Amino acid sequence: MLRDGSITSEEMDGVTKAYNACLSVYGLQSRVIDGGAGRNEVQVRGSLTETQRSKVSGECGMNTDYDALSAWYYRTQPAS
Repeated sequence: MLRDGSITSEEMDGVTKAYNACLSVYGLQSRVIDGGAGRNEVQVRGSLTETQRSKVSGECGMNTDYDALSAWYYRTQPAS
């Protein structure tokens, strides 16, 4: 991953699964929106505040490299 300057869809799927596994501990799940231009974390159980959701999302994004890799991945994908 990134050794060849690109991220395959399979590699991105693995990063996304790791990110969602981290979020799931807190009752959250992420969904990509607008073809990768953003994401939406939804509460599937529990009751976190918006501030708590944002903190968890940031920590999971950083710990799994999801934030950096997803930005690179979706920016380098051909327009559909």
